[in-house]
Amino acid sequence: MELICDPDVQAVLEFMQERIPACRLVASAEGLPQLARLLWGHFPQESCRHLRLEVPKLRPLQSVASESSPGPEYADDGSAAAGDGR
Repeated sequence: MELICDPDVQAVLEFMQERIPACRLVASAEGLPQLARLLWGHFPQESCRHLRLEVPKLRPLQSVASESSPGPEYADDGSAAAGDGR
């Protein structure tokens, strides 16, 4: 699983972390929602998924029969090996 942060949100987080002392980061971030509406509420707004959790897609399992019987063995020239009855 991987936690993905929106690139714009990531930029704000990095900016804050570079400029604000660690002991004030949470308090500073908690005040932002109210200020954001006051400062930028008149602009058109788009939705933003701040964080999302991505789960990698799993490959289908191979059947046990296909793993235990890989097929005939071949000699270097591509023909079936002598011991396979051909």
